[in-house]
Amino acid sequence: GLTSLTPLAPEPLCWSILKVTGAIEPLHESAAKEWDEKNKPTDADKADPAKQAARAAAIESLAREKVKPHENQFVNLFANSAGQPQNDFFATADQVLYFENAGALRSWTNPSGNNLAARLTKLADAKAVAEELYLSVLSRLPSAEEANDIAAVLASRPPEQKSAIISDAIWALLTTTEFRFRH
Repeated sequence: GLTSLTPLAPEPLCWSILKVTGAIEPLHESAAKEWDEKNKPTDADKADPAKQAARAAAIESLAREKVKPHENQFVNLFANSAGQPQNDFFATADQVLYFENAGALRSWTNPSGNNLAARLTKLADAKAVAEELYLSVLSRLPSAEEANDIAAVLASRPPEQKSAIISDAIWALLTTTEFRFRH
């Protein structure tokens, strides 16, 4: 039978992109650092499971606050306006432009720390790059053609452009219909 496709709602779309690109880790780290600076946990606190659980919850909440502005941007762009069917998918000009020019979102696809782009840039083998890229973003292996496309682009450019190529490839997959829809 036919599978009905539903676009990811704006908030899960935002969180999915944060998780896939690895941009969530630095947000969590900065939230943890912020909380620890304000609350200065002692060694006794660190050994106390209840205090550790409270700290983890506080950090999670702080991290959510840091994601809020991004979430709000996604909601503004992707929530259907009143009177528009909630289940149908319309890519508006605003959405397309956001994905084309999105500063914050675009920066999440650049190599940093141990994020997806950084891990892919370190891989020497083009086939490994393609497989890790597709598994990480679309939860599937690339087709032979997709893997060959990645290999061809990597082979056609000088090595110093590798991280830019990888950033573009992550970006391209994040903006596919396949990423936006859950089956």
